[in-house]
Amino acid sequence: MSKQLPVSVIVPVFNVKDYVAEALESVLSQTYTNLELIVVDDGSTDGSREICDDFASRDPRVKVIHQDNSGISTARNTGLDHAHGEVIAFLDPDDAFCEDMIETLLETMQKDRSDIVMCKFSWHDTDSSLPKGRKARDLGKSTVITKTGAFGKIAEEKIETAVWNKLYRRKIFEDLRFPDGYVFEGRYTVFDIFERAERISVLDEVLVRHRRRQGSICHSYSLKNVLDREYVQDHYVEFIKQHAESFEDRSVIKRMIRLRMRSMVAVYFQYCRKNPEDIAGQNEIRRRLLALKKREGLRYSSLMERGGYYGVRFFPGGTARLYGVYKRLFSE
Repeated sequence: MSKQLPVSVIVPVFNVKDYVAEALESVLSQTYTNLELIVVDDGSTDGSREICDDFASRDPRVKVIHQDNSGISTARNTGLDHAHGEVIAFLDPDDAFCEDMIETLLETMQKDRSDIVMCKFSWHDTDSSLPKGRKARDLGKSTVITKTGAFGKIAEEKIETAVWNKLYRRKIFEDLRFPDGYVFEGRYTVFDIFERAERISVLDEVLVRHRRRQGSICHSYSLKNVLDREYVQDHYVEFIKQHAESFEDRSVIKRMIRLRMRSMVAVYFQYCRKNPEDIAGQNEIRRRLLALKKREGLRYSSLMERGGYYGVRFFPGGTARLYGVYKRLFSE
């Protein structure tokens, strides 16, 4: 590696005592050692606080910040405010880095002269220790893309919009923070993050192990989560429209609008299946779906996608039972 850039890894923590030690250990055991680990304890009450403090007592690279519970956005922003590294990384407290994650991504960043570099990740439905298997979401071959190229890949669902499978040069966050109060704050901010990058490297290698916990905030199908997710999708569409003149491929706008409609129909079906007694919540999602159709229309939707919409509009109770069929046809 040509230059040993200092790296700041930010881990927000809230009541994850069964997982946080594995996450922190995965950072401290990295083959790349010029790093600081900033752990932001967001008011934990389950013993996570003490685990974090123990790590800080054993390794001088660990800095623990305790704050009142304010949400993951504020915790990440606190970490950014205290970061000293020239490169920034984020890790969720129930996930883990592969041991060469930082070294590999940093080498790619320097070789490609990129502002952001991202990798594949494996996902695991487990509450025990994360396995070493590398079943991964396919991001395509390793390549270097522009920010407009990244926007297009998001519209094609070929880029993961989470913040925890990437390294960022510090300048990306000089005047940027995560919005408070939203569950999917990383996904909301991804366009603003990519907008600040000239070159983005996509690495065809699994370097993060991601745990999908049913009890985690992000995997909860509460009405707030659903509405936050839809708010993020609306932000995507509006961002693309505002930057339309920068796209050589104008079909990006069409693909994003089509994805927006398809996603909301699927969300309605899924919410009905997960929350069959919450009629008020189902009606609120349906109302927003009808408003989306009025705003954007169905001009970019396929015949089957239109069928899903009209089913929700005219036969909401009956079509909710068809979610499994819809999901197989149009994977979210």
